[in-house]
Amino acid sequence: IDECNRLWAVDVGRLQDKTICPTKIMIFDLATDRLIHKYIIPEDQTLYGKASLVTPIVELGDTCQDVYLYIADVSGNGIVIYNLRQDRSWRLNNTRGNAFGPDPDGMNITIAGESFDLTDGTLGMSLSPPGFFKS
Repeated sequence: IDECNRLWAVDVGRLQDKTICPTKIMIFDLATDRLIHKYIIPEDQTLYGKASLVTPIVELGDTCQDVYLYIADVSGNGIVIYNLRQDRSWRLNNTRGNAFGPDPDGMNITIAGESFDLTDGTLGMSLSPPGFFKS
């Protein structure tokens, strides 16, 4: 929920393992309980339905139209970024190193004596407040 009283949701378009509709961003006006905007994310940015898009983070600018939405792809090791004013999105992938992928030194997890490799990429995200790094 952003400061403009809107709920942002990402519909990945899947029911269990079956794709039933395109992946989309939906914005609801909480004052009217109505869908006010829908954006279908291009298939190449969702890895043709294989992406696991999670943790949408809303960054509001000076107005309610100046908005960026950041969405992690936990399985595809990338981030999808959406600009509301331009009504367009793009994808950032690992081009050098492993910025969005799992840490090879931290993948092996042991819980109750069971060990396994957790190969999730970017999952938890947050934004720093404006000016945070200036002080």
